[in-house]
Amino acid sequence: MNTNMNNELFKSIDESMQDGYTHLDACDIEKTASAWSSTYTKIRQLAEDMKIKDVKEFDKEFDGTQFVFNWIQDYGDFLEENIGETLEIPLETTLGFFHWAVGFQGPDNDHTRKSLKGQSAVCMIRGGSPQAGDEEFQKLIEMHPDFIWYPIWWADEYYFIKNSPNYDIDKAIEILENAVTLKFDKDKDVLYERLIETYKIKGSKDDMERVKELLDSWITEYKKRDSSPGTEDFKSLLKREPPAEPAPKEKIGRNDPCPCGSGKKYKKCCGKVV
Repeated sequence: MNTNMNNELFKSIDESMQDGYTHLDACDIEKTASAWSSTYTKIRQLAEDMKIKDVKEFDKEFDGTQFVFNWIQDYGDFLEENIGETLEIPLETTLGFFHWAVGFQGPDNDHTRKSLKGQSAVCMIRGGSPQAGDEEFQKLIEMHPDFIWYPIWWADEYYFIKNSPNYDIDKAIEILENAVTLKFDKDKDVLYERLIETYKIKGSKDDMERVKELLDSWITEYKKRDSSPGTEDFKSLLKREPPAEPAPKEKIGRNDPCPCGSGKKYKKCCGKVV
């Protein structure tokens, strides 16, 4: 394929990519899906024609407005947020994108690869195949027992949104309880907090006793570390109310830190409920 033709294809990719961002800003889901589906097809085809192995190599050739590496994550977020709701893209097509995106990551992009695999499992659950999604998450946890976010993302699908057809608080608790027994080097405080929230949602006397046990375990773990916050920070969780339906607020950017303090991007946290 000659250089002029490559340049035209790169330009076409950039145009459809930016069209998608414009439609996304305007909250036009259908037009965003159409533009980015076209972008994906063009990138995949051009990478195969030019024998480009990964996204890092592709971005070296692509002089576009946005890095393809970043766009892949944005498209993955878009599919995850909209599948099973307003997005009429077959689940098989969505999973095909994630399978390709995982394989297109370079050797240095291990965290991105793990995130894309988790999003694929989430899309299975939201897209009408919860059993397949459960099996995929279980497989991912077995493959990566040190990656704490797989059980957290899995449990979120069963308790985070109350009006979801997949809402199952007992299942969320089971997933998180199993995860507590695993050995994580960091971020285990997020796991404890999620589990405490799920028990508080149930709210029985036995559940609240389990909350106290978890708080004791959490405090014990922190005491083993060099830096230990005060126990009052943890005990205050007992007084927190379960997550409520979000009220309309000042507009928050999709990539801004979530105001809830989770440390995640807004679009990956409370923005999913909105």
